[in-house]
Amino acid sequence: MPIWHHILGENHWGEKMGIKQTNVQSFLEPESVGFIYDTARSFLKRHSNPETLLAQLKDLFYGGEVQSCKELIQLIIEEQHSLSESGALFLLRAQIAFEQSDDPMEYIDWVKQAQLCSQAHQDLDSWNKLIRAQKALKEADYVSGQEVLEALIIEGSSVSSLASYLLAHHLFWRNINTDRALDLLEEVTNKKSHFVKAWACLGFVYNKLQYKDKAQFAFGQCIEFESNPEKLKFYKQQLAS
Repeated sequence: MPIWHHILGENHWGEKMGIKQTNVQSFLEPESVGFIYDTARSFLKRHSNPETLLAQLKDLFYGGEVQSCKELIQLIIEEQHSLSESGALFLLRAQIAFEQSDDPMEYIDWVKQAQLCSQAHQDLDSWNKLIRAQKALKEADYVSGQEVLEALIIEGSSVSSLASYLLAHHLFWRNINTDRALDLLEEVTNKKSHFVKAWACLGFVYNKLQYKDKAQFAFGQCIEFESNPEKLKFYKQQLAS
């Protein structure tokens, strides 16, 4: 759901700005975009506390409103809001990139931005371990990659769900341990219902194990949360097969 649904009426932000829910649709026309973002900027100015704003962003992200979260982060960076000095903002954006993109460099670039922030974040070490593990797997250093991922999972680190997905993906597609991959992916999707790549991998695991109904459900979840048209088409094909 786009940012303006939240800012203009889907929650308390719109009410605080005096914009009624019934008027939301009138702001969704292209010519209204400038007004929408002026309103968003006004909201950011009145919510200058970075910790409060970060908490709201996390609520959006973990609530499945990922697009709104992305757009607000972009606006925060453009407006040089005080939160843009915090590594936590860029690590949240890295998490979105990890879950949405097939290119590791996208999330790695956001982690690098977090490292440059004046307010360093305690989770940077875990993120760097995740990057190191993914690089090791790509270079066929499977033992090292798996060891780092297992350690991140056992530690219960901030990136444990991402580490679980990476490990499961590796174990399944390398035909190493399908049962372990299944356990990891089911745990991840139970915690993060909008993690499309995890649902997709789980769908393929279910298919291999001949759990057809569960595979259909998994790919159905992909369709519910995916916004990329090409990926949507692919998931629909899997659902129909």
